[in-house]
Amino acid sequence: LNTATQLTRVIVPIIIVLGVTGNLLNVWILTRPTLNRHACSQYFLALTSVNLFYCTVLLINNLLADGFQHDLTLFSSFFCKTISFLLNFSPNLSLYLIVFASIDRFCAS
Repeated sequence: LNTATQLTRVIVPIIIVLGVTGNLLNVWILTRPTLNRHACSQYFLALTSVNLFYCTVLLINNLLADGFQHDLTLFSSFFCKTISFLLNFSPNLSLYLIVFASIDRFCAS
């Protein structure tokens, strides 16, 4: 159990930093005027915002709960339900946005 906690404290911040960096680069690239006109880039921009939210809010919450035993979901039933919903909804929304972008590219070709 102690090893898992130590690995969480080391690996999750690395994932957060890499995720935020990659998503900010995506925002920087996808907001250029040449890409801003395409619907597919709008799907990827929405995907980036969902992933950025997941990397910042939800992974930090999991890091606090698993790595440092500061579980914020124990204080409020509303917060517990909201975090549980978002932890399940965000990855699914990411998959749906990728599927929509693929359908858009298929229809455009």
